[in-house]
Amino acid sequence: MPLQGTWASRWLDRYCEPGSHEFAANGPGERRCGICNKYELESGGTCLVCGLPGSFRCVLEKANGGSIIVDGLICGPCRDDFEQAVAIQGWTLGRAG
Repeated sequence: MPLQGTWASRWLDRYCEPGSHEFAANGPGERRCGICNKYELESGGTCLVCGLPGSFRCVLEKANGGSIIVDGLICGPCRDDFEQAVAIQGWTLGRAG
């Protein structure tokens, strides 16, 4: 059963789906999504789910078996949530190869 009300689910509700952002330069060293306003470091070190710095390499996959797979970094709080749940907001955590 999907876990609801977690750190990760709140950010998945607030922001575009991982991999669906339309980032544009917003200032020195940063970008923001024109749709949801998510902040991202130009260096690419931001969590795929929330705006914290990402520390762990991973892939996020659509739980319904779709072909949507997003490769990047995830922060500790989001990783903890995904490791405790089968799926969050239709996403599952995989390991980067």
